[in-house]
Amino acid sequence: MNFHLKSLSACLPFLLLSCVALANPKNEAHGKVANADSLLRVRTICLDTSALSTTQLGFLKRVIKQAIKPKGVFTKLNWQLHDNCNSADATVKLNMDEREKESWDDAHAPAGAAGGAGGMSTVTMHTFAQAKMIVTQTASGAVFYQVDGKPKNDRVSAFESVFSKLLTDVQGLPH
Repeated sequence: MNFHLKSLSACLPFLLLSCVALANPKNEAHGKVANADSLLRVRTICLDTSALSTTQLGFLKRVIKQAIKPKGVFTKLNWQLHDNCNSADATVKLNMDEREKESWDDAHAPAGAAGGAGGMSTVTMHTFAQAKMIVTQTASGAVFYQVDGKPKNDRVSAFESVFSKLLTDVQGLPH
């Protein structure tokens, strides 16, 4: 009986690692890769920011400044940013959805109220932003890739989310 328990305890770490690997495969894409070969051939891009507000565009510019630096996303992808879409291999269209969500703080609610110790409840509004990206061939408009970022509580992080997912997905493609 002890032999079987020892054997089982020796195998348990390998079984757990196998289960984790099956439940969360490394090559699972975050976005939808519609044309991997074309996505891998992209070398020049332009940004389509027509769906962004002036405020959102300001936050995107912060992210782009980091993306074009030596260890930035565009450098890691070997992509060059062009101002003119006519001369770019691909167009990266960015969009952002923003939603407000309220949260209640009952720490100061009147005595007897749920969680209250006396005082007033306060409501705080939080804005959550979710960036979306579509990479298309500039000439034909054919979609190569699209991804939705994670909802974030600030716009910079929302844009960083889609670029991070793009980088992970492209690096995970067979070259």
